[in-house]
Amino acid sequence: MASSSKAAASDAKREDNAETRGRSFVESQLDEIDRIQNYVFTHKKSEKKGMIEKCVQSVLSETKRMMLDTAETGRSSRAFVAYAEGRAKNGKEGYDPDTERTLSRAVKLDASNVKAWNALANCFWKKGDLAQARKCFQGAIDRAKDKISMRELSMLLRDPKLVRAEVPSSPSKNSKADTRLENIEASLALAKRAVALDVKDGRSWYYLGNAFLARFFSSSHAKDDVTRALKAYASADSNGEGSRNPDLHYNRANVLKFTERFDEAATNYRKAASIDPSLPADSALREMRRRFSKVASIMSKGTRALLKSKRLIAMLRDIPDEALVAHPLRKGTFCDVTRLSECADGRNEGKAVHVKCLLVARSGEEPPATLIVCDSEKTTIAVSVYNLALKAVSDASNASFLTLIEPELSCVTFAGESYRAVQIADPRLLLVQGKRVPESRTPQAVLKTETFEA
Repeated sequence: MASSSKAAASDAKREDNAETRGRSFVESQLDEIDRIQNYVFTHKKSEKKGMIEKCVQSVLSETKRMMLDTAETGRSSRAFVAYAEGRAKNGKEGYDPDTERTLSRAVKLDASNVKAWNALANCFWKKGDLAQARKCFQGAIDRAKDKISMRELSMLLRDPKLVRAEVPSSPSKNSKADTRLENIEASLALAKRAVALDVKDGRSWYYLGNAFLARFFSSSHAKDDVTRALKAYASADSNGEGSRNPDLHYNRANVLKFTERFDEAATNYRKAASIDPSLPADSALREMRRRFSKVASIMSKGTRALLKSKRLIAMLRDIPDEALVAHPLRKGTFCDVTRLSECADGRNEGKAVHVKCLLVARSGEEPPATLIVCDSEKTTIAVSVYNLALKAVSDASNASFLTLIEPELSCVTFAGESYRAVQIADPRLLLVQGKRVPESRTPQAVLKTETFEA
């Protein structure tokens, strides 16, 4: 009798050990699918697809064995198998209704499984049901402090389609805009929480950088947010993402190009291409060089004839002779009117410069728009303005004078060449004939911050 009991206990122990080993193997294969999706880049799409399919079949074979070898398929075992099979199949391209049903069953059987909630959220995301995806990610976060749930929901909240999915068609455009801004702030807060949970996770830092950029483009227009984004990217780089995430380098290159730090942008484009040769880094480099060279050429010799013309002398008479200009964003505050020659590198707090637009070097189809201007002393400089519609660019080029409020001067360089420039991140700091540019002509600039999305 005693020997029989010992044998039964021994069999149960072996069974438990076998299931534990099986679950461990399955989790390793599921993690491998994630690794392949995020960090493996092949010349042929079919190669990557084949690698994922191999892992999927390994998971399905093991879960089948686990169910056959287990004497009693209890709720826990059935929940794990549903989760594992659903998450594995979800690693394939495209939405699959059977995968949705499997993962839905998994969370019903074990509502505490955060990984299952995350997988179901991604399944709904593929389906295009963004509102349901949000609920699933939030369900995971409500059950545990999970960095993956937080950063994935952070990215989802930045998707403009989510507003269309959650806000009825009847509310005003302003209501949708307000919801969009609320989502952007919530996205940033979640990305910060994900980083706080694990400051050594480079991928969380990468998501945080994207969240700061989203806020810059959607609402703040503050260069501090661009600086914070670049710092977050640097932390992502130093915490493991730098050697394996081409998007990190490609996105950072786009930001650096956007801010006209062309040498640094070129370095990052090349790093991105070294990890994933399929990225269009070479064409981005060529376009960046063309963009820089056009402005540099105009600045070096293209304005000479204009500066000598009698017509320009007459045009410069339209520039007002005044000592003070009201600050457009700070009521009761005035800026001292000065000349470009009296401005220092960096932001010139409390100063304003009246200028005349000589020509438009770049109209801003891809931000920023670049105007070539001169002041009353005929000092020329390039002015890069962000978030400015084409009609506003046209208005600025034809205006009798422009006013640069607290201009930020810098030297734009690329491959040994350079020119002087003013950057205006907030178009409200550019006055056209003494007036602010109407909001209808200051659309949000768009810069893609995920080269591929979940």
